[in-house]
Amino acid sequence: MSRCRWVIVLGVAVACAGGCRRGPPAGPQNLVVTGSRALTPLVKEIGQRFQESHPGVRVDVQAGTVPPGTPGGGSDRGVQDARTGLADVGMVARPLRADEAALHPFPVGHDGIVFIVHQTNPVPGLSDEQVVRLYTKQSTNWALVGGKDGPVTVIGQAEGSSALDVFLTRFKLKVGQLRTDQTVFNTTQGIKAVAERPGAVAFVTSGAADAAVASGTPVRVLPLDGVTATAETIRAGTYPLVRPLYLVTRAPPTGLTKEFIDFAQSPDVHDLVEKYHFVPLP
Repeated sequence: MSRCRWVIVLGVAVACAGGCRRGPPAGPQNLVVTGSRALTPLVKEIGQRFQESHPGVRVDVQAGTVPPGTPGGGSDRGVQDARTGLADVGMVARPLRADEAALHPFPVGHDGIVFIVHQTNPVPGLSDEQVVRLYTKQSTNWALVGGKDGPVTVIGQAEGSSALDVFLTRFKLKVGQLRTDQTVFNTTQGIKAVAERPGAVAFVTSGAADAAVASGTPVRVLPLDGVTATAETIRAGTYPLVRPLYLVTRAPPTGLTKEFIDFAQSPDVHDLVEKYHFVPLP
């Protein structure tokens, strides 16, 4: 066989070997999602449902790792982890701040923040001005805001709470201006505190408050500026104290990350959004 012919045969053999060889089997694919403690249970269930239709995919959902009440936890941690690449997706239960504008936010639902009082408290509702007066101790008696004579017990939420962040933004207050009698770390504790104190007021998430009322817990939800928080007024933005629920990424999502976010925004998970007392996207 001539030398030229040997070269041709060898070339064909090498080409066949390169084209026919199978690559290593694809390994498991992981998505890491961190951030808001309020969103964690919902996004965990969304992740489990996503995994059912994506064999080999694992969605690892973790709440902010700092203790509740510590500045920088929850939603702030979701922002930080998405920025630095420690997470593929961050969970944020508040509007993005000006210095977070470079992130890419994707809403998965909405949540109202409402004021609750004991069911025996006859105050008809609160205005923005009355809220500020109560939480800065300018008004310390319910008679000053349309209720019956009696002292006001002000329940606040701890620093690091996204609900507190939304509250402060809405009423143009700083943490140092608040004068509260008790601090809670979440909505469940806020509802319990008001149920046990007839003179108390607290701000909590709307869905959880409605569920508490329906279960017989002795609390009442107040209209704010004359508007009652309902799924319709929250979705439309006519209720004045609403927070968006975001999944955020550092760059425009692609591949598996985009598939997961699209799924989290789809009607396929509306039942889960409602299960956790949030308002689904339209």
